[in-house]
Amino acid sequence: NGELSQSPPSTVGQNATLQCSYRNKIFTKLYWYKQSLENTLTMASTYLDLDIYTEIHDNRSKLDNIDGKNNLEIANVQMADVAVYHCLSCVGSHIDFLAVEPGHSVVL
Repeated sequence: NGELSQSPPSTVGQNATLQCSYRNKIFTKLYWYKQSLENTLTMASTYLDLDIYTEIHDNRSKLDNIDGKNNLEIANVQMADVAVYHCLSCVGSHIDFLAVEPGHSVVL
């Protein structure tokens, strides 16, 4: 189970924080995927719990993974960042879209 939100909404040139939290306390893999307006899906970040591995796919982005969070922070938002973002959790072979709202995603 998890929650997903963006706070506050951002515009071009501002910073954005896409918030995703999870409650699972066992080893977890967390991902952010970016779905472009053309419906192309690309990986934005990868995080393996316990700080074993973190990978960011954009030099203006960083992850905040403290205390059950998987927040994707994007600096200086550009038009190329406009997309639907999906936060996923993987425990073993079970994959969850982490969201509490219909659509399981957040739009930037």
